[in-house]
Amino acid sequence: MGQIVVFSKSQCPHCVEAKGLLAELDIPFTEIDIGTDVQSSMLMSLASQRHTVPQIFFNDEHIGGADDLKRLDHDTIRQRAQQALSAASAPAFLSAAYSPEELQAAIVPIKDILDPHLPADTTALPEYNAVRIWYRSMFGFLCNLYDQMSLAPEPMALFIGALSSMMSLVEKQIGQYFGMSCLSTAFAANCSYCSAHGADLSMKYGGQAPENIQALFDFLQGRKTLDELPFDGRLKTIANLSSKMTTQAITRADIQQARDAIGVEQLQDMIHSVGSMGCIMGFLNRFNDLVGVEIEASIKETIDNSPLAGDWDWGTHDTPDHANRHDYRDQQPQPEGPPSPEQFTAIVGHVLGEVFAELTPLHDKYGAFDQQLMPVWISSFPEAHAIRSVGALYQAAFNAGTLAPETKHLAACVLALGTHHPVMAEDERRIAFLVTEDAALLQRKLDELETYALSGDLPANSVLSPAEIAAMRLARVSQSFPHEVRGELVMELDRTLQPAQIVELVVALSVAGMGQRWVNIHKAYSEYAFG
Repeated sequence: MGQIVVFSKSQCPHCVEAKGLLAELDIPFTEIDIGTDVQSSMLMSLASQRHTVPQIFFNDEHIGGADDLKRLDHDTIRQRAQQALSAASAPAFLSAAYSPEELQAAIVPIKDILDPHLPADTTALPEYNAVRIWYRSMFGFLCNLYDQMSLAPEPMALFIGALSSMMSLVEKQIGQYFGMSCLSTAFAANCSYCSAHGADLSMKYGGQAPENIQALFDFLQGRKTLDELPFDGRLKTIANLSSKMTTQAITRADIQQARDAIGVEQLQDMIHSVGSMGCIMGFLNRFNDLVGVEIEASIKETIDNSPLAGDWDWGTHDTPDHANRHDYRDQQPQPEGPPSPEQFTAIVGHVLGEVFAELTPLHDKYGAFDQQLMPVWISSFPEAHAIRSVGALYQAAFNAGTLAPETKHLAACVLALGTHHPVMAEDERRIAFLVTEDAALLQRKLDELETYALSGDLPANSVLSPAEIAAMRLARVSQSFPHEVRGELVMELDRTLQPAQIVELVVALSVAGMGQRWVNIHKAYSEYAFG
């Protein structure tokens, strides 16, 4: 006998709406709650190739989400439901259509195991005061990020401080064109979530026409050369360095192009600006992509209604099916046209001041940590407020919380080794020895991880605990773009770590991602700027 199947989660308004419509039409259905069962989430991901709820099936026919169901008139829904219910057998995906191996290989967002544990009201957390300032200015997309990071609220608030410091460096050379840098570095990282925001911000704050953004996409995909872009030399520099910084691909010719475009006296500030934007996106790309943070409806609508929609792959960010409860942009007056450089500087300066005022207690708390527990790359920032804010974020992410600091430093070491950042790897080794309780055991773990970071092989009798193995596996996933987290690993994380610890681990890897992009562009500058 055929079935109508609705994959759903509790407290999902779109699920309630879809189920209500089926009930109104007297159509019986089977509900599968993926919020309480990772196996069901893996099944839904394989059957629908989507990651958000609801997903509705009329027997083997995939209808889609709530909006897809509502697009059908009532007579059509009844007719197709009757055909589905009269089928001779149940949907194939409910039988043996997928083997256990196929289920384990399904791409399942980590947020599927975090959502049931999120606070009922994330805005009630004290740390929200620092976050709120950015929500009500230009970065409304932080609402969805904040939902997941609310399980580790101090690092979330401190990330806002780091973001504010980075933006004050960004505005020196990039200014209101920061969206183009955001787009270029996120696209190189295959993060469709952040690429969408970069495109939106480029049009909104950079005044770029959609056809110019399409040309930038063509360049990033190798279909256009840098010279063919419809931008001046400065904007070409921003796009080129931002993209190549992400993949450690900056050459002497790229630095020469930048020097020719803006002059040698401005080159270091440009490196700091692009590198700072890379720090912001290095965090966001890893966190949003690893966790599978949902894209906001407003940004998805912008992309879907633009010439960019045809080739867009949303990956694990998919269609949003929740209310975006903290996105305030639609409630704020929007500027007519992009801000002037002076207006943009004023916005950034105001936000930086407000955020730092809110975060003074946390900056003082984590500024008191042993400075030996800090990696070298943070001390290379050109301004004291950046060192202070990024340093506090690093200490909160790595050396505080409920997940053992040693585990997080080992994970960052795997990431650094696998992405060929030997200095960063050595820093994480050094700090791991400072925080460990058993130096001999730690050395055995590091010996195993040298091989694991590059090959993925661990010995059968590994000295790592199950929780550490899960953490190292996630670190290895985060080495490459896009970050495809398999269902088997999501289940392993769910078994061995608490929800807040999973967030702490992803935050630590994301902070390491900040350092990678900063190191990448500064290494190229040191090697090629004066040659």
